[in-house]
Amino acid sequence: MLKLSKLNFLKINFVDKINFYFKFVIFIFLTIFLIFLKTLLQFLSKRISQKIIQIFHKLLSWLVNINVEVIGFKKLNNVPTLYVSNHISYLDIPVLGSTINGRFVAKNDISNWPIIGYLSKVGNTIFINRNLRFLKKNKSIIYDYISRGESIILFPEGTTSDG
Repeated sequence: MLKLSKLNFLKINFVDKINFYFKFVIFIFLTIFLIFLKTLLQFLSKRISQKIIQIFHKLLSWLVNINVEVIGFKKLNNVPTLYVSNHISYLDIPVLGSTINGRFVAKNDISNWPIIGYLSKVGNTIFINRNLRFLKKNKSIIYDYISRGESIILFPEGTTSDG
């Protein structure tokens, strides 16, 4: 019986790997398409451009098998909002990005990261310097985006933790 259980585990594991690689290839092609589409449409409609970013986050959630369930309803339709969240893991980004129409705030260093930096720039991330000397400037940058009608998603800890 032990051999059968172990054999079934290996089969499921193999199938899971094949499933992941298949989804990963689809993810890569759709990401390239979404980047191209967003680049074209960002000049025509800011709203459509932001929806493309949300679609990307939903696609990323699909890739790693995250099902997001929203309970309740949002009363703040079209009202610029500052969303503040504890940063538990890097999965927070696709979960929040798929459900909230807003810009993320990240440290400047991320803009120089090879793939994540590029995707963050395409995803309309606001990059700030986390040095205390720039506190007033950062506050002003965030205020300007909110006053222009955009929502902001902020992780005040600026790093992942267990809370």
